[in-house]
Amino acid sequence: MFKIVDRRYAIDGRKLQLAREEKGLNMSEFAYICGWTAGYQWQIENGEHYTVSESTKNVIESALK
Repeated sequence: MFKIVDRRYAIDGRKLQLAREEKGLNMSEFAYICGWTAGYQWQIENGEHYTVSESTKNVIESALK
């Protein structure tokens, strides 16, 4: 009846913020690259979303390359 559709990954918002800043990107720029709003980016970086889906994890990893 049920199957796993989406894995969740714990994320450290502070580490993400530091990595974003190392790339020289502000929150809005990074959010635009990732394809979501600055508000969602704020929620990730400030711990309102402490887990993310596998697809979100992949987008973040690509944006930080």
